[in-house]
Amino acid sequence: MRESAPSGLTRRGFLDTALRAAGAWMLVLAAPRASAQDRPGPPARWSPPRPRGLCFLPDGGAIVTAADDDGYVLLRVSPDGASVSTLVPVHPAEEDGLNLPTKLARWGDEQIAVVDTNRCRIRIYGLDGTPARTVGAPGFTPGRFHYPQGLAVSEGLLWVADTGNHRVQAVDKYGGVDRVIGMLGDAPDRFRRPRDLARLKDGTLLVLDEGHAAVKCFDDSGHLRARIELPGGGFARADALAVDEDRGWVCVAMSGLGRVLVFGLDGRARGAGLTGVAASALAFHPDGRLGVADLEGGRVAFYDLRG
Repeated sequence: MRESAPSGLTRRGFLDTALRAAGAWMLVLAAPRASAQDRPGPPARWSPPRPRGLCFLPDGGAIVTAADDDGYVLLRVSPDGASVSTLVPVHPAEEDGLNLPTKLARWGDEQIAVVDTNRCRIRIYGLDGTPARTVGAPGFTPGRFHYPQGLAVSEGLLWVADTGNHRVQAVDKYGGVDRVIGMLGDAPDRFRRPRDLARLKDGTLLVLDEGHAAVKCFDDSGHLRARIELPGGGFARADALAVDEDRGWVCVAMSGLGRVLVFGLDGRARGAGLTGVAASALAFHPDGRLGVADLEGGRVAFYDLRG
Protein backbone atom coordinates (compact mmCIF):
# COMPACT_ATOMS: atom_id res chain seq x y z
CA MET A 1 0.00 0.00 0.00
CA ARG A 2 1.54 3.31 -1.04
CA GLU A 3 1.73 6.08 1.50
CA SER A 4 0.98 9.66 0.63
CA ALA A 5 0.67 12.92 2.50
CA PRO A 6 -0.28 16.53 1.81
CA SER A 7 2.42 18.84 0.58
CA GLY A 8 4.61 20.02 3.43
CA LEU A 9 4.43 16.85 5.54
CA THR A 10 7.78 15.20 6.12
CA ARG A 11 8.97 12.17 8.03
CA ARG A 12 11.92 9.93 8.56
CA GLY A 13 11.80 6.27 9.39
CA PHE A 14 12.19 5.73 13.16
CA LEU A 15 11.78 2.00 13.49
CA ASP A 16 11.78 0.51 10.00
CA THR A 17 11.70 -3.07 11.17
CA ALA A 18 12.74 -5.07 14.22
CA LEU A 19 13.57 -8.71 14.01
CA ARG A 20 14.62 -11.38 16.36
CA ALA A 21 17.85 -13.19 15.54
CA ALA A 22 19.99 -15.39 17.76
CA GLY A 23 17.58 -14.66 20.62
CA ALA A 24 18.07 -10.88 20.47
CA TRP A 25 16.13 -8.02 18.92
CA MET A 26 17.97 -6.10 16.23
CA LEU A 27 17.09 -2.86 14.51
CA VAL A 28 17.25 -1.98 10.82
CA LEU A 29 17.13 1.79 10.36
CA ALA A 30 15.74 3.72 7.44
CA ALA A 31 17.73 6.66 6.11
CA PRO A 32 16.19 10.13 6.61
CA ARG A 33 13.76 11.04 3.87
CA ALA A 34 12.72 14.47 2.69
CA SER A 35 9.25 13.42 1.58
CA ALA A 36 6.57 11.28 3.18
CA GLN A 37 5.79 9.87 -0.25
CA ASP A 38 9.04 7.87 -0.46
CA ARG A 39 8.16 4.92 1.72
CA PRO A 40 10.97 2.51 2.56
CA GLY A 41 9.87 -1.08 2.96
CA PRO A 42 11.35 -3.66 5.32
CA PRO A 43 13.66 -6.25 3.74
CA ALA A 44 11.59 -8.87 1.93
CA ARG A 45 13.35 -11.74 3.69
CA TRP A 46 12.13 -10.69 7.14
CA SER A 47 8.69 -10.85 8.73
CA PRO A 48 8.53 -7.55 10.63
CA PRO A 49 6.77 -7.37 13.99
CA ARG A 50 3.54 -5.48 14.21
CA PRO A 51 3.77 -2.38 16.44
CA ARG A 52 0.58 -1.92 18.42
CA GLY A 53 1.42 0.71 21.02
CA LEU A 54 3.75 3.71 21.22
CA CYS A 55 4.85 6.03 23.99
CA PHE A 56 7.68 8.56 23.79
CA LEU A 57 9.96 9.33 26.72
CA PRO A 58 11.20 12.83 27.60
CA ASP A 59 14.62 12.10 26.09
CA GLY A 60 13.05 11.24 22.72
CA GLY A 61 13.35 7.48 23.12
CA ALA A 62 10.27 5.28 22.86
CA ILE A 63 8.53 2.32 24.40
CA VAL A 64 6.80 0.13 21.80
CA THR A 65 4.55 -2.90 22.08
CA ALA A 66 5.02 -5.27 19.16
CA ALA A 67 4.06 -8.75 18.00
CA ASP A 68 5.57 -11.51 15.92
CA ASP A 69 4.64 -15.13 15.30
CA ASP A 70 5.78 -16.13 18.79
CA GLY A 71 3.85 -13.62 20.86
CA TYR A 72 3.97 -10.09 22.24
CA VAL A 73 6.88 -8.07 23.55
CA LEU A 74 7.62 -4.67 25.07
CA LEU A 75 10.58 -2.88 23.47
CA ARG A 76 12.61 0.21 24.33
CA VAL A 77 14.14 2.23 21.50
CA SER A 78 17.00 4.67 22.08
CA PRO A 79 16.51 8.40 21.32
CA ASP A 80 18.55 8.18 18.11
CA GLY A 81 16.80 4.99 17.00
CA ALA A 82 20.16 3.22 16.86
CA SER A 83 19.36 0.46 19.34
CA VAL A 84 16.41 -1.49 20.67
CA SER A 85 16.18 -3.66 23.74
CA THR A 86 13.52 -6.09 24.90
CA LEU A 87 12.01 -5.03 28.22
CA VAL A 88 9.35 -7.75 28.47
CA PRO A 89 9.93 -10.84 26.31
CA VAL A 90 7.46 -13.46 25.16
CA HIS A 91 6.57 -15.34 28.32
CA PRO A 92 4.56 -18.57 28.58
CA ALA A 93 3.27 -17.80 32.08
CA GLU A 94 0.01 -15.88 31.96
CA GLU A 95 0.82 -13.85 35.06
CA ASP A 96 4.18 -12.64 33.75
CA GLY A 97 3.59 -12.24 30.03
CA LEU A 98 1.51 -9.95 27.84
CA ASN A 99 -1.38 -11.00 25.62
CA LEU A 100 -2.26 -8.36 23.02
CA PRO A 101 -0.73 -5.30 24.69
CA THR A 102 -2.14 -2.20 23.07
CA LYS A 103 -1.83 1.37 24.36
CA LEU A 104 0.89 2.70 26.66
CA ALA A 105 1.27 5.70 28.96
CA ARG A 106 4.04 6.97 31.21
CA TRP A 107 3.35 6.45 34.90
CA GLY A 108 5.56 8.98 36.66
CA ASP A 109 9.19 9.39 35.65
CA GLU A 110 10.36 5.80 36.04
CA GLN A 111 7.46 3.55 35.03
CA ILE A 112 5.27 2.70 32.05
CA ALA A 113 1.66 1.50 32.14
CA VAL A 114 0.57 -1.01 29.47
CA VAL A 115 -2.94 -2.13 28.54
CA ASP A 116 -2.83 -5.94 28.49
CA THR A 117 -6.00 -6.24 26.44
CA ASN A 118 -6.66 -9.97 26.23
CA ARG A 119 -5.97 -10.42 29.94
CA CYS A 120 -8.22 -7.49 30.82
CA ARG A 121 -5.76 -5.64 33.02
CA ILE A 122 -3.19 -2.86 33.20
CA ARG A 123 0.45 -3.84 33.79
CA ILE A 124 2.92 -1.34 35.22
CA TYR A 125 6.64 -1.85 34.60
CA GLY A 126 9.83 -0.03 35.40
CA LEU A 127 11.63 1.44 32.41
CA ASP A 128 14.02 -1.52 32.65
CA GLY A 129 11.11 -3.96 32.27
CA THR A 130 10.82 -4.89 35.95
CA PRO A 131 7.18 -5.73 36.80
CA ALA A 132 5.82 -3.33 39.41
CA ARG A 133 2.08 -3.79 39.65
CA THR A 134 -1.04 -5.25 38.05
CA VAL A 135 -4.23 -3.20 38.07
CA GLY A 136 -7.66 -4.67 37.40
CA ALA A 137 -8.95 -8.08 36.34
CA PRO A 138 -11.54 -9.48 33.93
CA GLY A 139 -15.12 -8.57 34.75
CA PHE A 140 -17.99 -6.17 34.37
CA THR A 141 -18.27 -4.41 37.75
CA PRO A 142 -16.44 -1.11 38.42
CA GLY A 143 -12.70 -1.67 38.75
CA ARG A 144 -12.74 -4.62 36.37
CA PHE A 145 -12.18 -4.54 32.62
CA HIS A 146 -13.45 -6.31 29.52
CA TYR A 147 -10.91 -6.10 26.70
CA PRO A 148 -9.70 -2.55 27.47
CA GLN A 149 -7.66 -0.73 24.82
CA GLY A 150 -7.07 2.98 25.46
CA LEU A 151 -5.05 4.52 28.27
CA ALA A 152 -4.08 7.93 29.61
CA VAL A 153 -2.46 9.02 32.88
CA SER A 154 -3.68 12.22 34.53
CA GLU A 155 -3.71 13.51 38.11
CA GLY A 156 -2.34 10.26 39.49
CA LEU A 157 -5.06 8.15 37.89
CA LEU A 158 -5.17 5.62 35.08
CA TRP A 159 -7.91 6.61 32.62
CA VAL A 160 -8.91 3.45 30.77
CA ALA A 161 -11.04 3.01 27.65
CA ASP A 162 -12.82 -0.11 28.88
CA THR A 163 -13.80 -1.09 25.35
CA GLY A 164 -15.76 -4.29 25.95
CA ASN A 165 -17.71 -2.72 28.80
CA HIS A 166 -18.44 0.38 26.66
CA ARG A 167 -17.27 2.84 29.30
CA VAL A 168 -14.33 4.84 30.62
CA GLN A 169 -12.93 4.16 34.07
CA ALA A 170 -10.53 6.23 36.13
CA VAL A 171 -8.69 4.07 38.69
CA ASP A 172 -5.75 4.51 41.02
CA LYS A 173 -2.69 2.28 41.06
CA TYR A 174 -4.35 -0.06 43.54
CA GLY A 175 -7.41 -0.49 41.33
CA GLY A 176 -9.63 1.79 43.39
CA VAL A 177 -12.32 3.40 41.24
CA ASP A 178 -12.39 7.19 41.13
CA ARG A 179 -15.15 7.49 38.52
CA VAL A 180 -16.96 5.69 35.71
CA ILE A 181 -18.12 7.57 32.62
CA GLY A 182 -20.65 6.26 30.11
CA MET A 183 -22.23 2.91 29.36
CA LEU A 184 -23.47 0.97 26.35
CA GLY A 185 -26.09 2.81 24.34
CA ASP A 186 -26.83 5.25 21.56
CA ALA A 187 -27.62 8.34 23.63
CA PRO A 188 -25.12 11.17 23.02
CA ASP A 189 -23.20 10.52 26.24
CA ARG A 190 -23.04 6.72 25.84
CA PHE A 191 -20.54 4.56 23.99
CA ARG A 192 -20.14 1.72 21.55
CA ARG A 193 -16.55 0.45 21.66
CA PRO A 194 -14.54 3.36 23.07
CA ARG A 195 -11.06 2.64 21.69
CA ASP A 196 -8.79 5.38 22.99
CA LEU A 197 -8.80 8.58 25.01
CA ALA A 198 -6.83 11.64 26.08
CA ARG A 199 -7.23 14.02 29.02
CA LEU A 200 -6.41 17.72 28.76
CA LYS A 201 -4.94 20.00 31.41
CA ASP A 202 -8.33 21.53 32.24
CA GLY A 203 -9.86 18.11 32.87
CA THR A 204 -11.54 17.75 29.49
CA LEU A 205 -11.72 14.09 28.46
CA LEU A 206 -11.64 13.18 24.76
CA VAL A 207 -12.91 9.66 23.96
CA LEU A 208 -12.61 7.94 20.59
CA ASP A 209 -16.00 6.21 20.29
CA GLU A 210 -15.56 3.84 17.36
CA GLY A 211 -19.14 2.59 17.17
CA HIS A 212 -20.57 6.09 17.03
CA ALA A 213 -17.85 7.40 14.67
CA ALA A 214 -17.02 10.34 16.91
CA VAL A 215 -14.58 11.85 19.34
CA LYS A 216 -16.70 12.78 22.35
CA CYS A 217 -15.58 15.56 24.67
CA PHE A 218 -16.56 15.46 28.35
CA ASP A 219 -15.91 18.05 31.05
CA ASP A 220 -14.29 17.18 34.37
CA SER A 221 -17.70 16.33 35.82
CA GLY A 222 -18.36 13.76 33.11
CA HIS A 223 -20.90 15.80 31.15
CA LEU A 224 -20.77 15.64 27.36
CA ARG A 225 -19.89 19.07 25.93
CA ALA A 226 -19.03 18.49 22.27
CA ARG A 227 -18.25 15.86 19.65
CA ILE A 228 -16.11 15.61 16.54
CA GLU A 229 -17.77 13.61 13.79
CA LEU A 230 -15.66 11.01 11.95
CA PRO A 231 -16.19 9.36 8.55
CA GLY A 232 -17.25 5.75 8.21
CA GLY A 233 -20.54 5.84 10.09
CA GLY A 234 -19.23 3.56 12.85
CA PHE A 235 -18.29 0.79 10.42
CA ALA A 236 -14.70 1.90 9.74
CA ARG A 237 -12.11 0.75 12.26
CA ALA A 238 -10.85 3.60 14.43
CA ASP A 239 -7.75 2.72 16.45
CA ALA A 240 -6.05 5.59 18.19
CA LEU A 241 -6.21 9.17 19.40
CA ALA A 242 -3.40 11.63 20.13
CA VAL A 243 -3.62 15.26 21.26
CA ASP A 244 -1.03 18.04 21.13
CA GLU A 245 -2.71 20.50 23.45
CA ASP A 246 -0.11 23.24 22.97
CA ARG A 247 -0.66 23.33 19.21
CA GLY A 248 -4.35 22.48 19.38
CA TRP A 249 -4.20 19.27 17.34
CA VAL A 250 -6.41 16.21 17.69
CA CYS A 251 -5.24 13.26 15.57
CA VAL A 252 -7.35 10.16 14.95
CA ALA A 253 -6.04 6.94 13.36
CA MET A 254 -8.64 5.15 11.25
CA SER A 255 -6.94 2.04 9.94
CA GLY A 256 -10.19 0.91 8.32
CA LEU A 257 -9.86 3.86 5.95
CA GLY A 258 -6.04 3.88 5.84
CA ARG A 259 -6.02 7.44 7.18
CA VAL A 260 -4.90 9.62 10.06
CA LEU A 261 -7.28 12.56 10.44
CA VAL A 262 -6.15 15.88 11.95
CA PHE A 263 -8.56 18.25 13.70
CA GLY A 264 -8.28 21.33 15.84
CA LEU A 265 -9.62 21.34 19.38
CA ASP A 266 -12.56 23.22 17.90
CA GLY A 267 -13.43 20.12 15.88
CA ARG A 268 -12.54 21.60 12.49
CA ALA A 269 -10.41 19.57 10.08
CA ARG A 270 -6.81 20.71 9.69
CA GLY A 271 -5.81 19.77 6.16
CA ALA A 272 -6.12 16.37 4.53
CA GLY A 273 -4.23 14.43 7.21
CA LEU A 274 -2.28 11.31 6.24
CA THR A 275 -3.39 8.57 3.85
CA GLY A 276 -2.14 5.09 3.01
CA VAL A 277 -1.10 4.14 6.53
CA ALA A 278 -2.71 1.52 8.80
CA ALA A 279 -1.90 3.20 12.11
CA SER A 280 -2.41 1.22 15.30
CA ALA A 281 -1.15 3.94 17.65
CA LEU A 282 -0.27 7.64 17.64
CA ALA A 283 1.91 9.72 19.96
CA PHE A 284 3.57 13.11 19.79
CA HIS A 285 7.36 13.16 20.04
CA PRO A 286 8.91 15.77 22.36
CA ASP A 287 10.10 17.70 19.28
CA GLY A 288 6.49 18.12 18.09
CA ARG A 289 6.36 15.52 15.33
CA LEU A 290 3.60 12.93 15.22
CA GLY A 291 4.78 9.36 15.71
CA VAL A 292 2.70 6.76 13.86
CA ALA A 293 2.89 3.04 14.61
CA ASP A 294 2.33 1.53 11.15
CA LEU A 295 0.76 -1.87 11.73
CA GLU A 296 1.18 -3.12 8.16
CA GLY A 297 4.56 -1.55 7.48
CA GLY A 298 6.08 -2.90 10.70
CA ARG A 299 7.63 0.41 11.71
CA VAL A 300 7.16 3.68 13.55
CA ALA A 301 7.41 6.78 11.35
CA PHE A 302 7.52 10.51 12.09
CA TYR A 303 5.39 13.16 10.43
CA ASP A 304 5.83 16.90 10.82
CA LEU A 305 2.32 18.39 10.79
CA ARG A 306 3.60 21.95 11.03
CA GLY A 307 4.26 22.12 7.27
